[in-house]
Amino acid sequence: MQHPRGAGDGIERVSFLMFGWARRSAKATENSADVAKASSASSTSWLREADRLSAEKNYAAARSLYERVLADTPDNQYALYQLAGALEGLGALDAAARTCERGLELSPDQPALLHRRGGIAFRRQQFVLALEIFQRLKALHPDFPLIDAMIADQLASLGRGSEAIEAFDRALADAPDAVRLQSDRLFVLNYFGLLSRKELFEQHRRWGAAHEAQLRSHWRPHGQSRDPERKLRLGYVSADLRQHAVAYFIEGVLQNHDRRRFEVHAFDVSPYAADDVTTRLSAYCDHWHRLGESSDDEVARVIRERQIDVLVDLSGHTAYNRLLVFARRPAPVQVGWFGYMNTTGLTSIDYRLTDASLDPPGISDDFYTEELVRLPAAACFQPDPGGPEVGELPAIRNGYIRMASANQWTKVTDTTKDVWTRILRDLPNARLVVVARGGSDAAVRASITSEFVRRGAAPGQIEVVEFRPIRSFLAFLNDIDFALDPFPYGGGTTSLHTTWMGVPIVTLESESELGRSTPNILRTLGAGELVAHDVEAYRTIALKLAGDVARLQGYRRELRERFRRSPLMDSVPLTRNVEAAFRMMWRRYCAVQEAL
Repeated sequence: MQHPRGAGDGIERVSFLMFGWARRSAKATENSADVAKASSASSTSWLREADRLSAEKNYAAARSLYERVLADTPDNQYALYQLAGALEGLGALDAAARTCERGLELSPDQPALLHRRGGIAFRRQQFVLALEIFQRLKALHPDFPLIDAMIADQLASLGRGSEAIEAFDRALADAPDAVRLQSDRLFVLNYFGLLSRKELFEQHRRWGAAHEAQLRSHWRPHGQSRDPERKLRLGYVSADLRQHAVAYFIEGVLQNHDRRRFEVHAFDVSPYAADDVTTRLSAYCDHWHRLGESSDDEVARVIRERQIDVLVDLSGHTAYNRLLVFARRPAPVQVGWFGYMNTTGLTSIDYRLTDASLDPPGISDDFYTEELVRLPAAACFQPDPGGPEVGELPAIRNGYIRMASANQWTKVTDTTKDVWTRILRDLPNARLVVVARGGSDAAVRASITSEFVRRGAAPGQIEVVEFRPIRSFLAFLNDIDFALDPFPYGGGTTSLHTTWMGVPIVTLESESELGRSTPNILRTLGAGELVAHDVEAYRTIALKLAGDVARLQGYRRELRERFRRSPLMDSVPLTRNVEAAFRMMWRRYCAVQEAL
């Protein structure tokens, strides 16, 4: 539905196979097969075989053996822990949670079982419960590895920004070399408006400088021909070449590249299995490299061996990024593009593709380590081909206004909550529907609702719903009259989906790319009147829009057709402009090398 990344990966960041640490902390035996003293010889054999199967991700077979062990030795906590892991691997999260609870009834303070139980709650998007479990785990076992990172993830998911950053900082104090955790923290810092633009840039710059200092020994000359006009080998690096927001932007470019002048490689570094979108995108590429299980050194080696001329990062500091591949400089020209609406902090990424609307000249350049290359438009968007048609304005049948917060809840800062509450108080018959990860969980819904109620909104004015698959989300937008953009980090992909469905968005423009995306979309669609420059103007625009059903109907009728006619969907000229930019970069590289 949108591009929620970063804070959501903490449980995957730490291996679940923590029982060895937990057994030692509990002064239990080191041999997992002897955890339960009553284990029979058969149980010992079954456990070893089950562990082997589980390591091979044959979870169904492992489950059967763990259950056989537990029939023989019901109090075997290790078998319970591993059975929960096998069930989790099978996607049977309810059964996995019950298995953990069974183990915790035997030993309420067992750290590995608490860790796994918290991880399952996280995967079920029960962020309040997960936070409670991880805080309990920390109180009992304060040296549990990266426990503060897990706490940080839950706090970020609940929109508790300053507390989340404090927890990230504690985690990094204990694990200063945890690279993925460093990126997660930088990503989350974009959300909460805690730092000035200059301060946020400096955090990214310091991160990049530290890693480039460590990896500069990997920078070696590149041996490919330096002919400035020859056919170039392009390489796109991403973990998101699947059903993901990135696919909506890259598909048209991959489809329209001039194969006479460019050979296209995709370096798919996703840990997930390929899906239908992956299959479709791969058909547009000359070479597709599946490298999700490969180390950064291995990925860099493959790129260098393929003699990629222009290497493009589509991830920034989002989950499963390979920025440290770029820090090894495996290609002579390296470029950052969409996927992360900020600098990477790496000088080894030479350029960033953008446009003058997102990054105005003279305003943005000092906040990127990359050189900005401004295209006429930074990207194009391809809506979901199976999405619904635009429906009638729901206010007509409802008799009241339904507004939506359709972006990540983590983007909704305290200042945003303040102004949204003021709008609700001015419109007592209106409703605000908040789309949030975890919206199916009662505790998460109560947490979000309380943020508005304590500010003065009526409880009945707030409805919290869960994230949903893209086509279901598009259908949901047919029940919304207009959307409210968070700030300072507004919508990107979500704003495109929303306006495609004929739903106008009230937005507040801010100084960085993070806060210019929705304004840029609206102006492109001829709806710049929805762009505010301060909080009071934002509130005024929303109130006027809520009181003008005819105007809302007009947006409903016109936005999709405006979208179709706009540059937002015209990927052919975008691709030509991108190719021209890559050629310019390559010529510049060749000229510099020739002069050396």
